[in-house]
Amino acid sequence: MYSGKERFLWYIPIFGYGFAWLSHAFIERNKPATFRYPLWSLLSDFKLFFELLIGKQKFNGK
Repeated sequence: MYSGKERFLWYIPIFGYGFAWLSHAFIERNKPATFRYPLWSLLSDFKLFFELLIGKQKFNGK
């Protein structure tokens, strides 16, 4: 059975990779590992985001 929301699955790489690339380019000023390890990079980005939401990780503002 389909819920009709599967059409939104294409947003996953946009949000996962897009925010990571912007962060690497403008905050960390380095090259992301996305091109070499794309799936691992995406999973790691979502894991970090989830941990930020639940308070396990803290934002480090410098």
